[in-house]
Amino acid sequence: SDLTGARVVTTMIVNGVPRTAIEMVEGVRKFRFGEALEYSEQEWLVWEINQHLAEARGAAPSMADMPPEDRPEMYDDTDQASSAMTDIDPYWDMRDSSERNKLDPFKDRDQFWRK
Repeated sequence: SDLTGARVVTTMIVNGVPRTAIEMVEGVRKFRFGEALEYSEQEWLVWEINQHLAEARGAAPSMADMPPEDRPEMYDDTDQASSAMTDIDPYWDMRDSSERNKLDPFKDRDQFWRK
């Protein structure tokens, strides 16, 4: 098999909190999954995957054979308004709810998807 191994990687850091995923490495290609799993579940699954690879090859995957991890993306939205509408209308959060409902371009999206 061309699989080098599996590892847990930090994919992004949001407001100082790391988000992790499982990364399978095949040569220079990387496949990520398991973002919604708890870190301990990710660690366990990586261990299981690497154990199966070790049994198939007769040797455990070497982390030295893995390419370096990608640098995690950094997001800090603590100083931004919570609504995506602030990009369109900087006064969005200052308007009362009835006025926001009239201006919201996405207000009918739920009815659209239910049709």
